Amino acid sequence: EGVAELLGSADPDGGEGFGQGQAGADSRGEVVDHLGPQFAQQRGEGVALQYVAVMQQGHVVEIGAALALQAAAMGMRHKLPLADSIIYATAQQGNALVWTQDADFEGLPGVRYYAKNA
Repeated sequence: EGVAELLGSADPDGGEGFGQGQAGADSRGEVVDHLGPQFAQQRGEGVALQYVAVMQQGHVVEIGAALALQAAAMGMRHKLPLADSIIYATAQQGNALVWTQDADFEGLPGVRYYAKNA
């Protein structure tokens, strides 16, 4: 099965194929749609399939009112941009680590920050 076929395959959470669900409801699908073909072109089909397989193991987290309010509070407290505050609040809610090279997260609890090589 190639990248194109895998991208259209069934969602492991029981939904439709990646990128084929409700608009905006599956950001993972949007990432897979974008990442898979680029990796296939740049690094080969095998590497692309490995990345897509790892991404398909994740799950979509709904941003409800409580998570949105928590993200807003964390964004203000840590001076994070909106997207970063949502990522951080989601990770905190799920007791997950954030692994990143984004300097906005540097020094925050629950984050493993690795500076980019210049």
